[in-house]
Amino acid sequence: MNTGVDVTDLHLAKLQTQSAEERLRMAIDSSGMGTYEIDLATKKIKTSGNFNTIWSIDGEIANEQLIAKLHPEDQALREKAHHQAQRTGKMCYEARIVKEDQSIKWVKINGKIIKDENETPSTIIGIIQDIHEQKEFEEELKNKVDQSTQELRRSNDDLLHFANVVSHDLREPVRKIKFFNTLLRNEKVMVFNENSKKHFDKIDQSTQRMNNIIEGILAYSTLDKTMQPIEKIDLNEVIENIKTDLELIIKEKGAILITSVFPEIEGAPILISQLFYNLIQNALKFSKADEPPRVIITCSEVNINRRATLEITIKDNGIGLDAAFAEKIFTAFERLHSKDQYEGNGLGLALCRKIAKRHGGSISATGEENNGAEFKVILPMRQTGDSI
Repeated sequence: MNTGVDVTDLHLAKLQTQSAEERLRMAIDSSGMGTYEIDLATKKIKTSGNFNTIWSIDGEIANEQLIAKLHPEDQALREKAHHQAQRTGKMCYEARIVKEDQSIKWVKINGKIIKDENETPSTIIGIIQDIHEQKEFEEELKNKVDQSTQELRRSNDDLLHFANVVSHDLREPVRKIKFFNTLLRNEKVMVFNENSKKHFDKIDQSTQRMNNIIEGILAYSTLDKTMQPIEKIDLNEVIENIKTDLELIIKEKGAILITSVFPEIEGAPILISQLFYNLIQNALKFSKADEPPRVIITCSEVNINRRATLEITIKDNGIGLDAAFAEKIFTAFERLHSKDQYEGNGLGLALCRKIAKRHGGSISATGEENNGAEFKVILPMRQTGDSI
């Protein structure tokens, strides 16, 4: 008696499995990787793909021979990865293969431990990948970063040295020019005409401008070099002190300052005072010739990224600014107006941005030409750490 069985489905399933395995092998070959399978009982290795090419071997090789080809300094790393795999079932490490000509090749090895029905490790299957070019690129990038860091550190040191030279070596001759110019102008035995008096005024203005530049460079270049203790700051007191400091220009221009009631924040008092001094002084400086300055300072508490933050707005009715230059004005030494029209060193707003960033905040500007400007300062209510 004979029996017949339809094996069409079984045959098709076998063909599909073979096809999937072939596609997998092709994918591994095209990726440049190699696969391996280690029988833990016999220590025999089955390989495929680019395994032999990566290891620079021909034909079969024992596991011990492969291990011997690893760089001596990486042997301990391999041991550690295998010990961890006993617990996790997976291993992954990077190591160097020493070739016959003593050159090295970086590889990345991934593996997984397969256990038998008794939960005893029986096989390791895995993939090896040539990462030598990647490692060389990483090393080159690291060297470039180190070089750039050294150059940046040297540049910062040079800038600090320059600031010290400016503050000490230039400040004294500027002071003498101003002093002797005053003596000469007050000389009683000499009679000066109106043109001479104008020249004296020009010298006086130039020395004052030079002094402002010296102070600005010193403040800007040394801001990042010194740590400032964090304290609780009463912004109401800060604003009132600034009003006192700017009392003369406020009276001269008939300026009106309208302020809100401010909450207490944390920060470096010296830096926060400098930040708002520069902003309020700017609002008074860039006023219209035929209209008294009007400066309105308001604040509101907001949550940004789950952090309590204070948003402070300083709005004026001055000459304003073109929206196209709203970001440019925060660049060091950048000026939108002639120094003969408005005094300054081009560092005030750049310093404000540095101070805001140092506190974990930000500053931005909006406005229209001939229709006032508005500066928005965002500062965290609380700081982390003891200093900034």
